[in-house]
Amino acid sequence: MKIAYFSPHWPLGASTPNGIVTVLHHTVPALRAMGHEVYIITLNGPKDHNDPYLIVGTTAKTGPLQSLLSAIKFKLSPSTAFYNMMLDQVTDLFAKLHQRVGLDVIEMEESFGITKDMSDRLPVPIVLRLHGPYFNVEREGETAAERKRADYRIVQEGKAIRKAMALSCPSKYTLDHAINHYGGTNAKFSQTIPNPIPAPDDAQVWQSEQADKNHILFVGRIDRAKGADIAIKAFAKLAGTNSSLTMTIAGPDKGVVSPDGRRRYFQDLLAEFVPPAFHHRLNFLGPVAFNDLVTLRQQASVTIIPSRWENFPSTVGEAMGYGCPIVASRSFGIKEMIAHGKSGLLVKPRDVDALSTGIEQILNDPL
Repeated sequence: MKIAYFSPHWPLGASTPNGIVTVLHHTVPALRAMGHEVYIITLNGPKDHNDPYLIVGTTAKTGPLQSLLSAIKFKLSPSTAFYNMMLDQVTDLFAKLHQRVGLDVIEMEESFGITKDMSDRLPVPIVLRLHGPYFNVEREGETAAERKRADYRIVQEGKAIRKAMALSCPSKYTLDHAINHYGGTNAKFSQTIPNPIPAPDDAQVWQSEQADKNHILFVGRIDRAKGADIAIKAFAKLAGTNSSLTMTIAGPDKGVVSPDGRRRYFQDLLAEFVPPAFHHRLNFLGPVAFNDLVTLRQQASVTIIPSRWENFPSTVGEAMGYGCPIVASRSFGIKEMIAHGKSGLLVKPRDVDALSTGIEQILNDPL
């Protein structure tokens, strides 16, 4: 088959870590190994490349008149202007690719809902892959402008889900929840298909004797969704009774937005929740290359995923693939991935005490 995907950026590591890009990083080579011809379309990638299966577009408008018209549209109605810009750019790239190679199927994320109009412009079946959807995101602290943009996005994504010819999602709960939330779908095909996770080499598998028995690992963005503030609070609570406890955080610092609209970055969270005497025991690395995570996973005795909401996070699947002991929140797709007490521990989302107890249990008696 000739398959085309849209990716927010490409390749993995070229921009801010993104779950869709991570999934495609695992999916694309696996499909190619099976004999499929797989293409990636992106608006954020290397302009100069020699990969015949990578198509890099641009959101830039050329010419002074186009730039002026674009600026006016974004000023009058930024959400509509952004939607139409994305629709035109992405559809045009898929259309040109189809004209050149004859695509059999397109898979596109639900973000912003542009597939509802793409399907009318392209003679190729489109599978809508649910990575969100955005209505699930906790939206505390939004400004009026952010709320307006989010409301528009949620409506458009709903229209796309209802109109989709085919739907897929890595989590059954998320798939059913989205369909029910939006009052159904016309999709003839609706299927739960878990995200692929490659098996590591034997030498990369987690071994208790190689790990620091007092070390915690958190891989993910510092933001509200990933629960970075919950992780830091749990560390602070445990560090007071365990003088050897350390924690590493690997991921971009987007800041945790509070219900009052305050955005607190790592240094703010550190100052607010962690006593100064413990600061040196919490190591923030920022974004880390995918291949470098192997060593971090091997060094930690427990990996934590305290997300307030997740669909089917790669960070959980990857940690499980490496055999790492895990404590994770019982949130949406995570509870479909981990068998509590067997392949990890599940704890109540947003609960610092529950997370702390789970960490202690793993450190004292690894599964």
